[in-house]
Amino acid sequence: MPGGNTTGRVVEWGVRVRYTGVLIGVVVLALLLSLGLAWQRHRLEASNKRVEVAVNWAEVVALAERVGEDPFDLLLRFKAAGATAVLLKEQNLGDLENRLVWVKGGNELIAEGFRGGAKLEPMYTYIITRDRALWKRLVYHLENKVPRGMPVDSRDLGEVFVVGMPLVKGDLGLFPLGFNPAGLQAAVEAGMGIIPQLRSWPQVRQDSLAAALAPLADYADHISLFLFNDGLLPGFPNPAATRWMADELKGLGNPPVGIIEFTNQKGLPELVRFTGKNAIRLHSIGERMGSISPQAAVDQFALAASERNIRAVFARFFFRWDNPDWIGSNLAYVTKVTQALEDKGLSTGRPVPFGSLQGSRLVLLVIGWGVVAAGMLLLELMGLRRVAVVLGTLVALLWTVAVLVNQLEPARKLMALGAALVLPTLGVVAMAGVRTTGTRGAVTALWVTSLVSLAGALLVVGLLWDVNYMLKLEEFRGVKVAHLLPLLMVAFILGAWPMRERWPGWVVSGLSRPLNLALVLGVVAVAAVVYVYLARTGNDAPGLSTAMEKQVRYLLGQWLEVRPRTKEFLVGHPFLVLAFYLGYRHRLLPLFVVGAVGQVSIVNTFAHLHTPLAVSMVRTFHALWLGSLAGMVLIMIYHLGLAAYTRYGPGLWERYHYE
Repeated sequence: MPGGNTTGRVVEWGVRVRYTGVLIGVVVLALLLSLGLAWQRHRLEASNKRVEVAVNWAEVVALAERVGEDPFDLLLRFKAAGATAVLLKEQNLGDLENRLVWVKGGNELIAEGFRGGAKLEPMYTYIITRDRALWKRLVYHLENKVPRGMPVDSRDLGEVFVVGMPLVKGDLGLFPLGFNPAGLQAAVEAGMGIIPQLRSWPQVRQDSLAAALAPLADYADHISLFLFNDGLLPGFPNPAATRWMADELKGLGNPPVGIIEFTNQKGLPELVRFTGKNAIRLHSIGERMGSISPQAAVDQFALAASERNIRAVFARFFFRWDNPDWIGSNLAYVTKVTQALEDKGLSTGRPVPFGSLQGSRLVLLVIGWGVVAAGMLLLELMGLRRVAVVLGTLVALLWTVAVLVNQLEPARKLMALGAALVLPTLGVVAMAGVRTTGTRGAVTALWVTSLVSLAGALLVVGLLWDVNYMLKLEEFRGVKVAHLLPLLMVAFILGAWPMRERWPGWVVSGLSRPLNLALVLGVVAVAAVVYVYLARTGNDAPGLSTAMEKQVRYLLGQWLEVRPRTKEFLVGHPFLVLAFYLGYRHRLLPLFVVGAVGQVSIVNTFAHLHTPLAVSMVRTFHALWLGSLAGMVLIMIYHLGLAAYTRYGPGLWERYHYE
């Protein structure tokens, strides 16, 4: 009966509305909880604005010796220029040789007639110095660091002092020889912080580690940051060594551990966790110092501190023969570093660790459910309600079990990746089915779509709320996948899924069609585009950026303070505006796929969890308004091209086309 059918349709419509409403409600609840965690993180970032500016004591000494100035007086000048701390790298044989010590083999000394009291050992390597205090330091560190049972031959000969060991010179250089006490004392007297940088050595023992740090005990109140020099922390991979190091740092007043940006130091993440995430991120310019200008270094420090939560910078000096005024130029350089930090709203001084963020497993549980609900909404748009219910229930159950059985870390990373895949796809697919009117409607559609992508970004922030991610000890995983898969999902859902009845015919036609050059070239061209797109993601191939592009980025950074992402305001957003303006048709699918690039990038911006949230928000806003303007220009170009084709196109075709 007609009435019965109508009633059934009404009931079905009501169930669908309630089902969709419940899913939207879960997503909204997850977003509100994520917003609370994001606000907590923002307040933590906004209250932590102090940056340490460190100079290297060895470089201060080198500059002072160049002009015959006292190193301490020069250090005071750098303090006046803005430096707040002194970095002291633990010295080794290479730092001391030919200046303070001489290294010779036993056979060589015997041949030279060296008189060292008792008979010299021919197979020993001897270190000779005229500095008694230095000799005592060498003996102390070698006796405590070399393997147990290895003899250390130390001799006080009055005018010279000797220490020898049954090691070749190269092996002897593996053992660090302590910190320069003159540098430590100079930092204290200058009222500056101390940043010791400890070296590693073979066969680290608990007692040898304690002996290595014992000389720093008198300076504990002045240590603002503690660094490690090598790719392996002392004692790694022995797990007990991490506990030894944590205990020794507590004895030094528990200074923050320095995480040197772009440097992988094995054992450091474990140590940071043992110290209760008591850590500071430090930025240093290494080998590139010889190829960049002082102003480029200043800009790099300011960018690192303002956009990557760096709270200590190591201002290595410039030693260039084309500028003989090394002291004056480096004083000006340090002054500019300090000024650039202040211009970014930061202050200089002893840094403070971020501490911890307050959250709960229940909150994370609900946020994960929100991601699942968003995925179910996407399947609902495809008409796959039963699949959505079954798959959504299964994923939600697995997520719940993972949270309850303390498998949170891998589970939250997978769920964050899910948010990065689902929400940008959902926004583009949903808005592609909405009819827009005119340029204003197209721009409005871009902003609405971007709000959905921002929801995905917020869910990622909520799921990965831990300070470990702010310190970049943990990272969002699946960056390449999150950049590519949503584009494929948009292409599939909008282009292939509505014509699924034709799939068998396509398969038969594709298998029967002979391979031709045009097809091969097309596949190669698409593969090349995908390669460049993915290679530029995450700065894996900086060489792909042109000089002009780098200059534009620099200018945008100067004008807008926070530079928007190129793939958003010059690629994704303009093409998505044009796509919404023209409305979805299958032949326009490439426009929507290219437009989705900007939506993927929005989520990726917030997946850089070491970047302050305020910076990510400003970057996204700039990209949206600039992309909206660029989209309007693209619409104008479209109309101009259409008008030109309407007027001249048919005639040109008739003129140049031959059957």
